[in-house]
Amino acid sequence: MVRHTDDNDKKPRARQDERSPRPFKSSGPRKSGDGTKSFGDKPRGPRDDGAKRFGDKADRPRSDKPRTDKGGKDGKSKTPETPLRAERIAKTMARAGIASRREVERLIGLGKVAVNGRILDTPATLVTRDDVITVDGKPIGSTQATRVWRYHKPAGLLTSHSDPTGRPTVFDALPAGLPRVISVGRLDLATEGLLLLTNDGELSRALELPSTSLVRQYRARARGKITQEQLDALKDGVVVDGVSYGPIEAKLDKATIAKFQRELGAMGYKFQFVTLAGFHALNNSMFELADGYRDNGMAAYSELQQREFANEARGYTATRHQREVGTGYFDQVATVISNGTSSTTALKDSTETAQFTTAA
Repeated sequence: MVRHTDDNDKKPRARQDERSPRPFKSSGPRKSGDGTKSFGDKPRGPRDDGAKRFGDKADRPRSDKPRTDKGGKDGKSKTPETPLRAERIAKTMARAGIASRREVERLIGLGKVAVNGRILDTPATLVTRDDVITVDGKPIGSTQATRVWRYHKPAGLLTSHSDPTGRPTVFDALPAGLPRVISVGRLDLATEGLLLLTNDGELSRALELPSTSLVRQYRARARGKITQEQLDALKDGVVVDGVSYGPIEAKLDKATIAKFQRELGAMGYKFQFVTLAGFHALNNSMFELADGYRDNGMAAYSELQQREFANEARGYTATRHQREVGTGYFDQVATVISNGTSSTTALKDSTETAQFTTAA
């Protein structure tokens, strides 16, 4: 029979003070540091240059050159300076109000633009704010904040910076303290109305592009009484100077406006383009809608629709925009003109008389 030893049967461990002390064994006096010692079987030489901390490296030769306040040597900063941002010269000149990008490229092709005294032969040139750009030997100003002015162009002023025949221009009539500005598009000599001016050629170009689809509103006024037969002839197409012209579409660009002028002139009528107050009406109505939306949300738009429906009793028809921009709108215009319900006669001795031009 196997008997397991119980814990109580174990002999108690002797306490520290009951243990027999170990006999002291001396290895003798320490040797002086003059001799060679070994540590880990590797020899270690004597320290003859004084005590050093573990890991100390040999002293490096110090430079006699003084440090600058920037913290670097020889006046060099520890942190590199931010490089100057470079951009295409056409963009820089456009933002400075010199001309649009396309016009800048034309000036470069004519050899009129120089950078730091060197005449450019390509618009593929990068410049920074430290470069000196000149046009015809005159330095351009620094880039300014983009600004836009609203100018009511009177009739008789040419929308151009210069005219070979000496006719007065829009820019001749501007205040003397105004910076160099560029017109956004053009208005004809005999046309009056809103003309936007800006000191940013890049913005001017963007607003002129057809791809932006900005709405431009005009009111055409024809002198004389137009018959329905003549309107039908315009609708079916007419031939002027051997060129066949078809119906005029709602989207009017410069070419369409010119075609409309030639067609009216071919029938012996004089014409006049007058800007609408639509700019102010559109902006004011949008402001009121946005102001109401801020306080009442979509209820403001619902209120606008209710006002539109209420105006239908007074002849308002634009509640359905697709129907409004269709042929029904132009049929109504033709009916009004043919019935003579709209005055088309200029006031005698008024400024309107000088604005009428006979189409060639």
